[in-house]
Amino acid sequence: MAERIDFAELTLRETLEIAIALEDKARARYESFADAMTGRSESAAAAFFREMARQEESHAEALRDRRAALFGDVPRTVNAARLPVIEGPADDETPADARQAFHFAKRSEARAYELYTAALSHVADDAVHELLAELRNEEIGHKLMVQEQLDRLNAEEAD
Repeated sequence: MAERIDFAELTLRETLEIAIALEDKARARYESFADAMTGRSESAAAAFFREMARQEESHAEALRDRRAALFGDVPRTVNAARLPVIEGPADDETPADARQAFHFAKRSEARAYELYTAALSHVADDAVHELLAELRNEEIGHKLMVQEQLDRLNAEEAD
C-alpha cells in the first residue's frame, strides 16, 4: 500500500504543490502507458491513455493556476521526486499488456480519489476546497472510464 501524506501537517501551498506533482506524475505515467501500448500495436489502449494524460494535464494546469493566484511566483518547496508513490505503480513499473495497464490505471484513480478526500478535510480556502472536490469527483469518472476499457477487453476475449 502506498505511503500516506499527513495533510494536517501541510500548508495550503504545500497541499497544492503535492497535488500538482501527483497530477504531473499521473500524466507522465499515462504517456508512458500510451507509448508502451503503441509499441505493442494496441492502438485503442494507446489512444485511451493519451486522453487520460491530457485530462491529468488539465488537472495539473487548474491546480497551477490556483497556486499562482494565491501565492504568485513563490518558488515551489515540494520536491516531486521525493514524494511517495501515491497515484499508481512505481515510476519504473511498465505494464506487460493493456489489461495490466488498465488495472494499474484503475488503482491509480482510486488512490487519487483517496488523496483528494484526505486533503479536503484540511483545506479551509473555499476556492481550493471546491477545486479539490471537483478533481476528486473526476477521479470517480476516470475509474469508470478505465473499467469500461476492461469490460471492452473482456468482451473482445469472449468473442
